[in-house]
Amino acid sequence: MNLRGQTDTNQTFSITKSSLKDYVKAVKTYKDQLIQDTVMFKKENGILELPLIQPHYPPSVIFTDTLIEDEEAFEGREYNYLGQYKKIGFFLVEGRFYEHYECYLIDKRIGIVTIIWDKPKLSPSSKYFANISKLQIFDGVPSGIQIWKIDTSHNVELSKYLELDQRIWFPIDFVWETDNSLILKVVSINKFWESEELTNEDYYYLRINL
Repeated sequence: MNLRGQTDTNQTFSITKSSLKDYVKAVKTYKDQLIQDTVMFKKENGILELPLIQPHYPPSVIFTDTLIEDEEAFEGREYNYLGQYKKIGFFLVEGRFYEHYECYLIDKRIGIVTIIWDKPKLSPSSKYFANISKLQIFDGVPSGIQIWKIDTSHNVELSKYLELDQRIWFPIDFVWETDNSLILKVVSINKFWESEELTNEDYYYLRINL
């Protein structure tokens, strides 16, 4: 499997406070571009095969489930096709593991696979992908956001524009506000550990400008 994940060293960004009002407004206007045509590519005997567009060897990208009956083995993996971004030519697949979750953006032309933390959202004009990490408490699991730049000047290519992995807040959700800004809904890590049940007052909002 051909993997990609290089980092853009010239990235610039800023983080400022935002509000629930701005977040709700962005949620109402944002349109998810993922086409959830999950019936198009079904697994057979635990094998998910996604055909590539251009003549290529191998002609497809294959994901194979591994089921472990022994629950104490801490192994096993399951892959599921989630859909595609037709405009820029990427498949989306999720991978479920013991104490771990990740997703894969697959270039439909040449089969390059980019590993990301979670399901992404495409910016309104397809300039960036962004994804947060799931709210998990296992050691080594990231807490933050990844942003991937989409270069269409020659062929469509992804590069990691920004990755924040920190222990100040947990990301709950996010939404693109414009093609160069997004709003994060977060909760402080201290509040998360101190509260038996989170309420709307526990969340706050951050704007990332690119």
